[in-house]
Amino acid sequence: MKFPLLIALITALDIAALVTARYYVDHMKHWVLVLSLSIFAISAFVYVQLMEFAVTAIINVLYAAFSTIFITLFYFLVFKERITRGQWVGILIALLGIIMLEM
Repeated sequence: MKFPLLIALITALDIAALVTARYYVDHMKHWVLVLSLSIFAISAFVYVQLMEFAVTAIINVLYAAFSTIFITLFYFLVFKERITRGQWVGILIALLGIIMLEM
């Protein structure tokens, strides 16, 4: 049960870090940059904790897949960014990767 929660946590941290990094680029507030880098550091710590439950290859596939899917959808919903064909293809490939891991 801890493994899925850590995958969800690392994905949420990744989204938070990217949103704060984008805010920093738009507003140039240095405390936001420090916050973004801190969140990325916490994300790295969670990644190391995940290694207790699975091999690195599986963690990388899941992390990349969930990050691709949820970050793209988050930016679409929150920032109204358009999802390109290439991003849809990436989402489909990510989903196929997750399905293939389950086989």
